[in-house]
Amino acid sequence: AASAAGISITSGYTDPPVVGRSIVGMAGVRFVDTSNSTISNVTSTGNYYGISFSGNSGSNTVTSSAITSSVTYDVFSSSTLNNTFSNVSFLNTSSSISDVGDIDVSFRSRAYVKNGSASPLAGVDVSYYSNGNNVTTTATTAVNGYTWYTSMLLSYIMSSSSVATTNGGYNPYTIIASATSTYGETVLTGTTLDTQNELVTLTMVAPPTAPTNFATTTVSTSSVAFSWTDNSGDEDNFLIGYTSSTFPSQSSSPAADATTATISSLSPNVQYIFRLAAQKSNSNSTYDTLSALYTLAQPPGTVTVTANSTQSLTVSWGANSNPDTTEYYVVNTTNGGTSTWATSTSRTFTGLSAGTTYNVGVVARNGDSINTATTTGSGTTQSASGGGGGYTPPAETPTETPDTTCNPQTQSCTGTPPTAPSFFFSINGGKKSTKSTTTTLTINNTFPDQIMISTSSVFTGASYQSSVASLPFTLSAGDGLKTIYIKFKKTVDGTVYSFTSSTSITLDTAPPSAPIIGVAKSGIENGKIVGQPQFSGTAEPGTQIRVRYEKRTTGAAGARSGVNTSAPSLLLAGAHVVVSDPFQQWFLLAGVVGEYFATADQTGYWEISFPLATTPGNYVISIASIDDAGNVSTVAPEVSFTVPQEVIIVGCTDPSATNFNPNASEDDGSCISAIPGCIDPTAYNYNDTANTDDGSCVAVVLGCRDSTATNYNPQANTSDNSCRYEPQVVPDTQEPTTIPEVPPVVDTTAPDGDSGTGEDVSTDTGTTGSPDTGTGSTGGGASASQGGSTGSAGSSFTSLFTNSSSTLRVALGATLQNTQKNIQSFVSSTKANVVQAISVPVEYVVERIPAPVKKAAKQVQKVADDPQVEQANENIVAPAAVIAGTANVAAGFSLPQLILFLRYLFTQPILLLRRRKQKQWGTIFNVYTKQPIDLATIRVIDTKKDTIVRSQVTDQKGRYFIILPAGSYRIEIQKSGFTQESEMLQKQHSDLVFDRLYQVGSVVYISEKRTELNVNIPLEPLAQDKPTKEIIRVYTKQVTQYVISTIGLYISILSYLVSPTRFVGMLVLLHVVFLYAFHVLSKRMTRKGAIGVVRDVLSKQKLGRVVVRVFDATYNKLVETVVTDHRGR
Repeated sequence: AASAAGISITSGYTDPPVVGRSIVGMAGVRFVDTSNSTISNVTSTGNYYGISFSGNSGSNTVTSSAITSSVTYDVFSSSTLNNTFSNVSFLNTSSSISDVGDIDVSFRSRAYVKNGSASPLAGVDVSYYSNGNNVTTTATTAVNGYTWYTSMLLSYIMSSSSVATTNGGYNPYTIIASATSTYGETVLTGTTLDTQNELVTLTMVAPPTAPTNFATTTVSTSSVAFSWTDNSGDEDNFLIGYTSSTFPSQSSSPAADATTATISSLSPNVQYIFRLAAQKSNSNSTYDTLSALYTLAQPPGTVTVTANSTQSLTVSWGANSNPDTTEYYVVNTTNGGTSTWATSTSRTFTGLSAGTTYNVGVVARNGDSINTATTTGSGTTQSASGGGGGYTPPAETPTETPDTTCNPQTQSCTGTPPTAPSFFFSINGGKKSTKSTTTTLTINNTFPDQIMISTSSVFTGASYQSSVASLPFTLSAGDGLKTIYIKFKKTVDGTVYSFTSSTSITLDTAPPSAPIIGVAKSGIENGKIVGQPQFSGTAEPGTQIRVRYEKRTTGAAGARSGVNTSAPSLLLAGAHVVVSDPFQQWFLLAGVVGEYFATADQTGYWEISFPLATTPGNYVISIASIDDAGNVSTVAPEVSFTVPQEVIIVGCTDPSATNFNPNASEDDGSCISAIPGCIDPTAYNYNDTANTDDGSCVAVVLGCRDSTATNYNPQANTSDNSCRYEPQVVPDTQEPTTIPEVPPVVDTTAPDGDSGTGEDVSTDTGTTGSPDTGTGSTGGGASASQGGSTGSAGSSFTSLFTNSSSTLRVALGATLQNTQKNIQSFVSSTKANVVQAISVPVEYVVERIPAPVKKAAKQVQKVADDPQVEQANENIVAPAAVIAGTANVAAGFSLPQLILFLRYLFTQPILLLRRRKQKQWGTIFNVYTKQPIDLATIRVIDTKKDTIVRSQVTDQKGRYFIILPAGSYRIEIQKSGFTQESEMLQKQHSDLVFDRLYQVGSVVYISEKRTELNVNIPLEPLAQDKPTKEIIRVYTKQVTQYVISTIGLYISILSYLVSPTRFVGMLVLLHVVFLYAFHVLSKRMTRKGAIGVVRDVLSKQKLGRVVVRVFDATYNKLVETVVTDHRGR
């Protein structure tokens, strides 16, 4: 193999002559157990391997060469040592590294710098920075705008694990053109060096005005929040660069006009440098740089206290993600012992007492000496006898040295200790959050003699003070949950007791995001008042939405009128008013303009409406968000409108209508006719169609409405099934009575084992039953089976009549007997009428059938009745037709489609049974065509458990119906050819056809048990613009399959006529199911209303098999692709 190589290098071969011809062999260039060899300007084309390294070849360099069109690999290495490529053209994806030896790949590059007018810029320094800033170089542009070529820049490393251009952490490079007196610093990020003599181009423009007052607002363990002043009106965005070493490094890009931002995902107790610039077309303003600062340290991890002896304990804890440079401090709160600040995570205390429990607290601090919260623990030294000791779970309320009080909350105290107070203290009156570190504590000063306050649960460094009713308190810096601890000391009968408590508040200094306005209706349309102003949109969930409604005054631009928010008069749109003087105008205006508030729900949606001022002038609406802490967001884009000088109020002008507006001067067709009636849903005579109360409502009165009952209530109008009746006593007499009654259900076996007659006897001439013995005597020649049944314990029907009065039995018997006769008479007459109605036309038709047709029919019937024909039909024709139809349908759609269809077919009837009339469907629809999407799979996922709790397939109208228990859920939709990510309706809650829209990724909150999920979900079709020939081929295939399936159905029906057996009938039914499946799954559209037609413009002939593509003009999305039928439709 070595002899077949174009060049075989075995030792010390440097700078061979250029190999200009194509050598087809094992390898164009092969290194075999050689080192420190260099070749350059070599071209290897069409070889099995372009270049190969084998054996112990190492420290070899290939430079300024080209490897192309290799049969297997451009580069192959089985060497155990490393080699180098410098500015070599090859395909890294056509490379194989099979041993531990790597190949370091470097390239040289040059830059071309120009301005926005495409003129070259000279004298600009261009610097290259690798991904980790460990490779840098700088070059300067000449008069032609080009720099010289850089030295070789290490770009990536090809190894046995990866040959990617990012392997090794050098790519991508950041390339920066330094600022000049005219142009701003220009940054080009994400440049991957992977090409021989790579050229990069940078365009420099005049920078925007630099921001000022760059400062931190909050610092936490993993984030830093900032604010600044925006001094530019033309920036594209801002750039916050940050690093824990040197620039350039990581960055964030807040939007244009922003004045706040937060950098997250930082590490605890790490020093960072932050700088801010305004950016326009990748050109930066000058930077505003902050002094280096540390993020906060994490509180120490779980504290473990271990007994070493009777006099020694070791305290240890976890670092809790803090770096090794973090310092810790330990306090023995039982005896007052402390440690020094040190980076180790354990301390040992000596000189302790045997068998004694000691409480400790551990605090960490960051590089700026800001302390964390205290983590506590406790442990017991070994007893004098050698036993005991070890770890004890952290005490919730450790005592402080030299505090010798007894805490009844955690200890057994002597005497009768006082009961702990129900209220200790609150922060800022019990508020949950604050935006200021300055707070006020409200304290129960009637209970304690003295109080002690601290941010440490072990009250490190705190001391008792006199009890006061309120006290200012400053929270530690940094947003987050702040907990304050308080200890009450109280003396009773010479014994000192203490009680501890804590309360928390969240420090939040970051303002919320500005609200987004989705719908803005001023109430003015075409110079006419049509209603109240209505606004809706989205904001951070739970924030308060503040709407400022102001009137612009004439004069200075931007000036606004004063507002009297406490004026008592509110002028609603359409209210009758006559404005006669400027003071009255101001008074009415002051009652309307001002501030209005709403609250964003759990999904962030908010809406608000308010009165419309009818005083002519220009008005402006400004909307902002306010969080629980009182932070106010920036204002959303203002909405302006004008109330014209001549006010035209639009509304209902019909005085008889329920919504009559006496001040409306123009009717808008909104009048609602009055329908008098009871409109109280709780009333007995509630009328759900009425809209005007006529005073006729009658309250519901529950009770028994049967006048024969003992508790009959004549005032009741609604039965509550509470009726009670007097028990009927059967007289104990042997005298026969004659009572006509309905025959009871007869047991055909007589009590003595003889068979009963079973005759329909309606009277009993002499039968009574003994309630004691259950037997009856027969008289008057009546049937024993009838007459003796009165006392039979086995007949429930007879027992029922025994407990009823004689009069009731007679009435019921007569009624049932008459009903039975009426039914029999009706059935008999109906049967006769039907037979007569059918016989007459059938005989008429048969008489008029021509003789040849009758003869042919007899021949067909004769053939059909042939046993051989019937057998062949049942065994061959019918099964073959169904199998052919099945195969034809199966070819029309995939197995997943069939599974979805069958799931829909067998579960949809159950869905219909579960649905209640008062519930609403949810619909999945095409975001562009608004058409429902069938056979889409909807899955409901519990956000807390991240599990699927419901799954369903939509019907032909795209509908689904799901009942959910209380909880929070996320919805996922799967439908081939569609995506749930819709750019068109992002952050919209309604569109022209559907409301209650669900946004992908949002959470649906269900607060009540068994609540229906009825949101409407838009899906966006994936752009699948297939070639016209492919679309026509698929269309032709579908038409052919449909025709074959239809013909097969007719053949199956004919087979059933020949052999009307159950088996053949089942085959016909199966064929119908498959034909329906083909119709559903082939998406044959049902034409509704007007249709489009494609014609030849000259001959007006309708054109079939024409592909029509419909695009959404706004988003340039392919909406629908259809093919015209043979009539051009």
